[in-house]
Amino acid sequence: MNTLFRTAAAVLVLNAIGFSATPAKAQQAGLDASGRVAPVAGPVTDFAAVRATKVYHTTKTAAELVIDGALDELAWSGAPSGSGFYQTDPQNGFPATEDTQFRILYDDDNIYVGVTAFQTDPILISELKRDFAAMDGDMIVLFFDTFHDQRNGFAFTTNPGSAMLDQQIAEGVVNANWDGIFEVASKIHDWGWTAEFRVPFKTLRFDDKQDAQTWGFNIQRIMRHKNEWVQWSPAPRPFRIFEASIAGTLEGVAGVRQGMNLNVKPFVVGNAQPGVTLEVAGRKDFDGGLDVKYGVTSRLTLDLTVRTDFSQVEADEQQVNLTRFSLFVPEQRVFFLENLGLFDVCGNAAGGGGGGGGGGRCGAERDIIPFFSRQIGLSPDGQPLPIRAGARLTGKVAGLDVGLLDMNVESSQDGFHDNWTVARLRRDIFSNSQIGVMAFDRRSGATDDWNRAVSADGNLNFLQRRLNLSGFVTRAEAPGKEDDNLATSVQLNYQERWLAITSGFVSISDNFENDFSFVPRVGIRKYLNSVGFTPRFRNSFILEANPRVIMRYTTDASNRLLTRFNAVGIPTTFSDGANLTIFRNMMFERLDKPFLIQGRVTIPAGDYEFADWNFRYSSSRARRVSGNVGLRTGEFYSGTKRELSAGGSVRYSKNLQASVTWGRNFVDLVEGEFTTDLVGARVDASFSPRMFLQSFVQYNTAARTLSTNIRYRFIHHPLSDFFIVYNESRGIDGNTAKYRVVSVKLTHNLNF
Repeated sequence: MNTLFRTAAAVLVLNAIGFSATPAKAQQAGLDASGRVAPVAGPVTDFAAVRATKVYHTTKTAAELVIDGALDELAWSGAPSGSGFYQTDPQNGFPATEDTQFRILYDDDNIYVGVTAFQTDPILISELKRDFAAMDGDMIVLFFDTFHDQRNGFAFTTNPGSAMLDQQIAEGVVNANWDGIFEVASKIHDWGWTAEFRVPFKTLRFDDKQDAQTWGFNIQRIMRHKNEWVQWSPAPRPFRIFEASIAGTLEGVAGVRQGMNLNVKPFVVGNAQPGVTLEVAGRKDFDGGLDVKYGVTSRLTLDLTVRTDFSQVEADEQQVNLTRFSLFVPEQRVFFLENLGLFDVCGNAAGGGGGGGGGGRCGAERDIIPFFSRQIGLSPDGQPLPIRAGARLTGKVAGLDVGLLDMNVESSQDGFHDNWTVARLRRDIFSNSQIGVMAFDRRSGATDDWNRAVSADGNLNFLQRRLNLSGFVTRAEAPGKEDDNLATSVQLNYQERWLAITSGFVSISDNFENDFSFVPRVGIRKYLNSVGFTPRFRNSFILEANPRVIMRYTTDASNRLLTRFNAVGIPTTFSDGANLTIFRNMMFERLDKPFLIQGRVTIPAGDYEFADWNFRYSSSRARRVSGNVGLRTGEFYSGTKRELSAGGSVRYSKNLQASVTWGRNFVDLVEGEFTTDLVGARVDASFSPRMFLQSFVQYNTAARTLSTNIRYRFIHHPLSDFFIVYNESRGIDGNTAKYRVVSVKLTHNLNF
């Protein structure tokens, strides 16, 4: 009786504060006269129960569908309609405020999805370019878990302007640089907009030995004007569309095959370097090569590349380094970015790592990334080296995730070349966990020029992925460094609707040297802990406030304190999408030897304790004009530092966007003072969803350079491009170095 009384009292309290929920039902809410979903009392409380009812049965069609976004063919009206979307944001679990409907058809070669999006608010198109900034405007994304293993998948995204974005997902790691063949068109109406997708079965990977297919499936929609995110199969915070375990089910596809799964892409490239003083190693006036992708089985893919060329890659965003250690620069080369989830140990490769590019489970400041592909094909001073050939085999064999990467690179030493090899095995355990091993080997013909390492890692998820325990240990060997050469990391993360806790430990020995890893600092032990709260506010101009405490301590092997970073802050998200962050940072640095900062001022050895304030504000990017400002000010070693930043973006139309960023550091120390400026300006022009012109100019007083990158891209055929790229770097402030190159590249994909 007491238990019953307490339960009844709890329900009454929850109802009083507006958090009660009606029983979860997968039924479409009623619509009012404007097409807006009529209010329903309470949110979903049992997401799994709703998910179990999210089953769509598709039908086969013999009709020829024209992909024009109109959805006016008779075949569409005969397909069953799916609906009943729920909010992810801002009110998690509540029915969507606008109706979304979809229909799915298939034929022998393709699967088709038509989406009808009712919308009473203004329609926002962020841009038209390939791999567009989807979250800056209205958008629709389809998710397919084609093996129905609740671990992997493919995503295809568009906006009301018919822009295209495709992504590959492996164990929750999103690879936005994966490119597949698909077609999409959108059409705007008085009452909203429609989108029509065609995805060839050749683009997907599935077990075609099974006659009847059962796939995981989900749809997400963003209504950017009011910052509402909705999904067909709902999920509690913090899960998103790319989490395969929260997808619904797609049934009815039967008797389809993938074909040969063979893509052959030859390319030719021409380069001109007028009036340069800096030559690029291996740059030829005319060159050519070949990329091949072959599906050995439905779950195993072989990629080959010969005389690889990355002349079309956008220039890196420059950074000002006021630390003693190397800064992280993300991988951008497409060959290395594909299938990166398999080689990722850190669990956040989507952040731009390329084979382990994030830092989610490897230390909050990227203390170590076990495999960082950007190390391949770069000289010791960071200059690109020609890649002669490479091969990558990725997929699943006998229940194991398998990865093998081998690259042959011209060495910076004349007459030699480097061979870089990475082997990966990973096994799924429990429902959403993995254990794995990796081996690394680099060698050349030069004497004592080799490096090898072995690594074991685990990623264990509990409580429906809310609790994560992960870690790895790596042992590396190099000439003269066969002992004291371990790197270890272990991290525990717990994330709930209103709470996020992280605790971790990183240890890197003095002699650890792995040429494949990103390691800014060796000879350390690091302890990191953070606690954050994420309460949501209803019917308020504040959507979410995240008070947070961060504690990081770094010692040497004898536990002598080297660095301490403690911070208390409150990032805040507003209902319109704007963000305000305020942090108080308290730091300690022990310098065992003098530190030359920016090549200008030498800070003596000693112990330094200092603190500063950090303020950042960003307005909603849903607006035509948006901006951000920042101020970090306070003590810095023996003096003070003020870091000012500002930026702005203008969306003139769906065809033209421009942005500018500016950052300045005023450093005033007892030993001297200096100022740095870094300015970046972008202009993106999209003539259509297949033709783009982009320019990126950077002015950096720290590096004393003015650099320009201009790229014209025309997609003349699926996965086939024509590029014209102009790169220039000019010295400023007494720097006379000059680099200039014009590259023309043509690729053509042949799909079998």
